[in-house]
Amino acid sequence: MEIVSNIALISINETMVVQLVSFLIFVFIINRVMFRPLRETMSERDRFMEGIHQDITTARQQLEEVMKRLQDRESDAEFEAQRVKSEIDAAADQAAALVLTTAREEVTALTHRTEVDVNAMLTAAANSMETEARRLTVFIMEKVLDRKVA
Repeated sequence: MEIVSNIALISINETMVVQLVSFLIFVFIINRVMFRPLRETMSERDRFMEGIHQDITTARQQLEEVMKRLQDRESDAEFEAQRVKSEIDAAADQAAALVLTTAREEVTALTHRTEVDVNAMLTAAANSMETEARRLTVFIMEKVLDRKVA
């Protein structure tokens, strides 16, 4: 038997071919068992994340639309409140004017009635004073003259 001494680091023989075929079979099996499912899971996750991103974008747009509608309704409500306030103020001004007019009329009527009553009292007082004055005058004249005056 002859011992062949080979100093080369790599020797190409049947073992290398068997190792290459074994490696290719291993790569094929690992690709089928591990890498394909892993890639499918990763692409499914990417699709899921893209769906979530689309949902978030849609939700933001809906939120912006709702906020815009809310602001529009708020400004409409403020405008309506101002209009109602103006109407209430106008109605209150009219009611106040009516109350003031009624009060003035009542004051005028009371003033007139009071003037009539005072004038009647003054006339009655003047008549009673005149009668009293005549009686006193007659009384004083009778005392001064010391006789009856007719």
